[in-house]
Amino acid sequence: MNRRKLRIGILILVGVVWAAFLTTDLIRCENEQPPIFCLESEADAEWIGLFYKVSYHHWISAVCEPGDAEVGEGLCSHEKWEVTTWFANPTYE
Repeated sequence: MNRRKLRIGILILVGVVWAAFLTTDLIRCENEQPPIFCLESEADAEWIGLFYKVSYHHWISAVCEPGDAEVGEGLCSHEKWEVTTWFANPTYE
């Protein structure tokens, strides 16, 4: 009985630590900062965490919205931080 309680306690502790890692990286991405609890991958602007992936996308387009930084006449710079699962491949327009 004691071993079972110990195993359950360890599983709960591991789950809480993982949730703290994920939550911290999610909050940092919402504030446009790089993640802390991820390893930088060989791909450009991509980090791998424990069962999640963080990607940074930067592009320039002619579609400007309020708050976008202008980089030239009629051109705006866009940034996006995205947290997905390891196996997800997001598509962009």
